[in-house]
Amino acid sequence: MLDGVDKVAHVHALAKDISWFGPGSRIIITTRDRELLNSCGVETVHQVKCLDEKDALQMFKQIAFGGGTPPDGFEKISIRATRLAHGLPYALQAYALFLRGSANTPKEWEEALGALESSLDQNIGFDCFFAFVFGFAFTSKKNLCRLNIPLALGFCVYALQNFLTKK
Repeated sequence: MLDGVDKVAHVHALAKDISWFGPGSRIIITTRDRELLNSCGVETVHQVKCLDEKDALQMFKQIAFGGGTPPDGFEKISIRATRLAHGLPYALQAYALFLRGSANTPKEWEEALGALESSLDQNIGFDCFFAFVFGFAFTSKKNLCRLNIPLALGFCVYALQNFLTKK
């Protein structure tokens, strides 16, 4: 699974030659760049449909709050997090798990969500994959990204290059 790929070089680094994989293997690439898939010789493309705002919010609440109504002060922040995910189920899951695991009060959620929003301009998905596989730990003042499977495979706050340059 190559998630959030935005460069052909990333695909070539991990899945350039079909002989690298066993019989029956499937290589799943997620990207927003259809031309990238064509450049890599991808034969079958499936367009993923995003959830509408209502269903996205329901999914987010199910994960972040165990399906219940958010406690006081969390409804607007939940809507904001849901919009940030643009209806993408994996992003919704990653944001909900991240917020549930790293913040307890509405103020902490606001701070964590602000960090998520500011990190979206970075190239984070691919770097985070390497961080998980090779065991790099990403930390910030708020310890926003912990190395655990659901979070590390789907989303990290800081890119590896930023971590190494700030170290």
